[in-house]
Amino acid sequence: MWDWLGNLKLKHKIALLCMALIVVSTLISAVLLYRYVAAEIRQNAYVSSADLLTQVSNFLDEKLKGIIRRVYALELNQDFHKTLANLLFNEEKYRYALALSRFANSFSEIRSTETFTSSIFMDTPKGEFFDLSKIKNPSFHFKSSRLSRELRFEPGQAVYWGKSRRDEIYRDAKPVIPMVFQFAIDGYNGDLHIVVNLDREVILEYLGQIYSGAGNWIAILDERGHEVVSGRDRTTRWLLQDRAALRQIAAGQQGRFRRRYQGANYSISYQGMAVAPWKIVNIQSEKVLLKKVNAFGAFLFILTAASIAGGLVLTLFLSRSITQPLAALESAIQKVTRRDFDVTFVYRYRDEVGQLGQSFNFMVGEIKGLIQKLNEYIARLREEKEKVRSEQVLKRRAELKALQAQINPHFLYNTLESIRWMADKSGADDISRMTIALSTLFRTGLNKGREFITIGDELENVASYLTIQKMRYGDQFDFTIDLPEGLQRLMTVKLILQPIVENAIYHGIKEKDGAGVIRICVRRVAGSADLELLIEDDGRGIHPAKLELINQRLAGGMPAAALSSEGEGYGIYNVNERIRLYFGDRYGLKFASKWERGTVVRILIPALNQEEIAKYVQVAGG
Repeated sequence: MWDWLGNLKLKHKIALLCMALIVVSTLISAVLLYRYVAAEIRQNAYVSSADLLTQVSNFLDEKLKGIIRRVYALELNQDFHKTLANLLFNEEKYRYALALSRFANSFSEIRSTETFTSSIFMDTPKGEFFDLSKIKNPSFHFKSSRLSRELRFEPGQAVYWGKSRRDEIYRDAKPVIPMVFQFAIDGYNGDLHIVVNLDREVILEYLGQIYSGAGNWIAILDERGHEVVSGRDRTTRWLLQDRAALRQIAAGQQGRFRRRYQGANYSISYQGMAVAPWKIVNIQSEKVLLKKVNAFGAFLFILTAASIAGGLVLTLFLSRSITQPLAALESAIQKVTRRDFDVTFVYRYRDEVGQLGQSFNFMVGEIKGLIQKLNEYIARLREEKEKVRSEQVLKRRAELKALQAQINPHFLYNTLESIRWMADKSGADDISRMTIALSTLFRTGLNKGREFITIGDELENVASYLTIQKMRYGDQFDFTIDLPEGLQRLMTVKLILQPIVENAIYHGIKEKDGAGVIRICVRRVAGSADLELLIEDDGRGIHPAKLELINQRLAGGMPAAALSSEGEGYGIYNVNERIRLYFGDRYGLKFASKWERGTVVRILIPALNQEEIAKYVQVAGG
């Protein structure tokens, strides 16, 4: 194989090499571009789905709030209250007919103005009241209905959200979702209920208008994962039969995950509602989602093939244009080998081939001066040799300088010790203490490459850091460290306290008027095999909105790299990420703060000795 390649003519070698470079570079570029575009399309689709879910959730919440406000307004209406009280506290039968007429008008008005309302019904011990514009099912009695049997109100619950069903109250039996309101009349102990049936078909029609594209399905589920509103498509049926997916949706307020049904991938996004205990679920077919990607892939394939074909044609042209003058020069050289010194190589360009041709012509014309030219050539060789030797000397010197620049950490410790000794000798106690603290910081930070140190060493390290900072800020803050006996030799991930303390100084104590205090405490967690490290300051504190955001990100295990562009807070997320990496997701950081009063940071880690920590090192290292 290699012999065959080696025996090819130069123009063929150039053509093959250029073809290989064009094909490989074009294919790599096409694949990378395709993957990038596909990822962007997926991400844009996911973001659009999340935004649309939020908009739909807000719209439905506003609609439900409007219905709830109308029902509450009806309950608080003086005429409604008076009419109902007269009915409940008196036995005259004509009062029922009077109340039915008044209440039916109110029910009809609410149903006509609230588009999501299918029907309204009220149950009292003195009779049932309904919308006279709709035909009531004569066999329906609320006390014996399925809705009444499943009705359960928890303490403080104002509205009961029923399961999706056919309307039992009215003869049209439309698909509805019942909302049941329980209310009372002063001095009357009986149960009073208003039932508002939401029109499931109207809600489904609204959702269908929003999610009208192919490969897009929408459903509403309750807090137990039961269907509230959905289409009759088989994709939604597959989701409703997927118990694991339903549990995942029921467990979270919002999120996104992927599922595979019948050999096809689907992206499932969900968003909880604020008013009703429902989740809006959007199912997207990744096959449909990636149609644009596939179309782009086909276009990219054609473009790539065209580029490769054009590149091959250009390669053949270039290889011929490069090797043709070389072939002419080879023919002239062959004539010279036959002692024909009258030959001249004609070439009009001044590139490498032209220079070679000029050299050839000069050699043929000046063959008598070969010895002189040879001597000149030897002299140039000597110069090149001297130049190479000088470059070797310079290279060796650079290597020696590079070796000298590699400072041994022990040399750095010895230097710091010398500075401390000179500071002690000169009576510069502040410099001596700062040097000792800095040396401790270096030793703990390097720790011979190990990731775990003892609790005692970690506290010694943060004490050194606080000592240095106290020398800088003077009386602006003080600090205390509480480490009970028996906990010093337990192990922890190194350098988890310093970023927290630094954050307390720069964002807590420094922003406070007057002196502050930083308290560090280590203690066992009662009833468990865990330790908690508490860092408390009486600085400015953290705004409640920002505090909630920080704790959400810490609990979710947000990586520090995702905040590299946000600046503030990188250190605490780095500490949280390392703790969760080694010990698991139930460990890490949690913030508690009161604005303008101070902050407490709780670090939870397992209580491990030297022998027990080895398995965590192995697990984290793979």
